Amino acid sequence: MSFSIRSGSIGDVTHCVDLWTRVIAARDGSDAAAEAARRARVAFAEPTVRFAVVGSAPDGFALTLTRKTGVALLSRLCVDPSVGSRGLGAALVADAADRARDAGFQSIELDVRETNVRAIALYERAGFAAVSEPWEYDDGDRVVTWSLDLTIAKPSEWGRPT
Repeated sequence: MSFSIRSGSIGDVTHCVDLWTRVIAARDGSDAAAEAARRARVAFAEPTVRFAVVGSAPDGFALTLTRKTGVALLSRLCVDPSVGSRGLGAALVADAADRARDAGFQSIELDVRETNVRAIALYERAGFAAVSEPWEYDDGDRVVTWSLDLTIAKPSEWGRPT
């Protein structure tokens, strides 16, 4: 299937927060929805390295922020489960890493639940490596920080013949 990634706009934020909230509510229950929406709105208010969307609905998005000097943070990555697995997540991860690298960051990090095996597999395929032991995030959630060195080849060039 064909899709294109574009820069997100202020008009996309509400739709992305809604998508994020639906996915979190489906995973954690409706009680988590209000807090998930609040945190997503806070994240979207931060200065961004890259806000990328796929599709007009949108079908997915990635929000990349600055974690600290030289380190970008892939704060939010979300793909609408109803669109199926078409490589949107992998494309959004590669886009986030490429844009962070182009902006001068030496690495990009993300935090993922240690039980989210599907996301972990995606990040491993993209070249990320775990750089922390599991740590408690909220209400007992345990997450691991993953990092990708951006001083090597651009992620969008991985797997291409040299």
